[in-house]
Amino acid sequence: MEQSRDGRDELRARLSQMDKEVIAANHHFMRGLGPGGLVRVFEPITAPEKKIFVKGYITTYRSLSGMTPAEMRKLLGLRINDLLTGAAIYQLDYVPMIGTFLPRGYTTLPDGRPLRPGVKVDEAGYRAGQGAWQAVLIEAQPATLLAVLAKDERWQPGMHPKYRV
Repeated sequence: MEQSRDGRDELRARLSQMDKEVIAANHHFMRGLGPGGLVRVFEPITAPEKKIFVKGYITTYRSLSGMTPAEMRKLLGLRINDLLTGAAIYQLDYVPMIGTFLPRGYTTLPDGRPLRPGVKVDEAGYRAGQGAWQAVLIEAQPATLLAVLAKDERWQPGMHPKYRV
């Protein structure tokens, strides 16, 4: 999508993300991945809980596979100081139901909206990412800890859970 000149593209992006057909298509995409294909990334903590409830932005397992936290930060368009000490990756236990998430397109659009020309970060400090799929959970979902990575550690999760035997 072309960058916004006067805010109309931001409004158009947000309205399209609220469209019932767009929501249904994103739900179909998530169902195809299965719950194991959806992840939430956090700053690591000393003793992370194995099971938690998560809200906020999610992406796909396969998008992050093989990456370091710094590479994840760039892919996802996170703030410059995010994931500096590592990353905790949680896998959703269930595919979110319609009404519990909102599509946000791809990480090239911070918060699902195009940046204005010449602007490098949005109001919250997020940058344009490199194009990973994203949605935002508006209702907490159960999730299981997959990995805690050190700052230079590469996430090598193995085979996508959908294809594990």
